[in-house]
Amino acid sequence: TLLAKRQQYKSRRQYEHADKILKGLNQCGIYVNDKRKEWRGDGKNHFGRTYDNYVRRGGIPSIVATTTTTTSRNDDEYGSG
Repeated sequence: TLLAKRQQYKSRRQYEHADKILKGLNQCGIYVNDKRKEWRGDGKNHFGRTYDNYVRRGGIPSIVATTTTTTSRNDDEYGSG
């Protein structure tokens, strides 16, 4: 198959040939995600990542997760005035 042939080219570091195959596959509506080792042929170029549920590694920083209110300094609090 073209996917196997492309993988052979990549393993031999013949990236120009692998990219030509990938371009041809993309024109036919077949998209490949090398990192996840998946492909799809329905013409959609996404692999399940939704940004609605996306959280960066390490979670949400506490400064972003909580809302804080700031108050202006009052001269009486700091002993001036």
